[in-house]
Amino acid sequence: MHKAKKQPKISKSFVIAIGIAVFFWLLTKLSKEYQTIVSFSVDYVNVPFDKSVQKAPVKAIDVQLKATGFKLFSLQLRKKKIQLDASRLIRKSSTEYYFLLNNQKIDIQHQISNNYAINGIVQDTVYVSLDQLKSKKVPVKGNFDLSFKSGYQLTKSISIQPDSVLISGPASEINKIQELELEKLALSEVSESFTQQLLFKKTSNLVKYTVKEVKIIGEVDRFTEGVLDVPFTIINLPEKTQVNTFPKAVKIVYQVGISNFNKVNVNSFRVVCDYKTSLESKLNYLLPKVIQKPSFVTSVRIRPSKIEFLIQK
Repeated sequence: MHKAKKQPKISKSFVIAIGIAVFFWLLTKLSKEYQTIVSFSVDYVNVPFDKSVQKAPVKAIDVQLKATGFKLFSLQLRKKKIQLDASRLIRKSSTEYYFLLNNQKIDIQHQISNNYAINGIVQDTVYVSLDQLKSKKVPVKGNFDLSFKSGYQLTKSISIQPDSVLISGPASEINKIQELELEKLALSEVSESFTQQLLFKKTSNLVKYTVKEVKIIGEVDRFTEGVLDVPFTIINLPEKTQVNTFPKAVKIVYQVGISNFNKVNVNSFRVVCDYKTSLESKLNYLLPKVIQKPSFVTSVRIRPSKIEFLIQK
């Protein structure tokens, strides 16, 4: 029976020695200066609000840099972006503009770092197409999904601030937009007033807004029921015609927030009965209708819903 041969063991000191040798080799290599081309993503800033980029310009520029290996390696890790300022564009025609990048080497140098020497920029010229924008003001539309705790509700419509926004962009895009819809706001078991900042649903990237978000304000209160006896007025009654009604007043049953309950009285409501409507519809009764109420009052009901009357002769 043959014994298996033992594999020679690699000593720890040998591994450490190899590691140290590699470390010093890398240190030597990275300490040397190199010249290479590095690609930088580009952002176009300060584009005038009344203009829009019509064609997709270059998204990156290639810069020839000279620096030590350490610095070039760290630059690759940071993924820096270069900003090209649209205020420095040179006009070629009514819609065509261009940057001369080699004329902006100092600015680009500052954005990258003074630790790197810029020997050149591969793209000497970057062309940009700008066109005049169309502007118009459009209303803001909310998208709300709210549920309330029992007994609670809004005291008035949700306030959207601002309720309209000035937009600008190519006419083909602006003509499609009649309103700006907000991202959906979903709240459940609401029992107190709320304020939210909401963004708009995305439209074309070519469309610009004067604001990026709007404020949503919802006033919430616990509601209770109130009842008032309110006299009514008969309108469109022919001259010299007198009527007796039964009853002389109606009961208004309404819902109101507790914080506003004491603000409501008989003078808060105006109820009318249109004699002409009853006459034209051949009705032998009048129909009371509330034509005035406080904005914070909801769910108004009238009792009775029909008013008997007799014409006096």
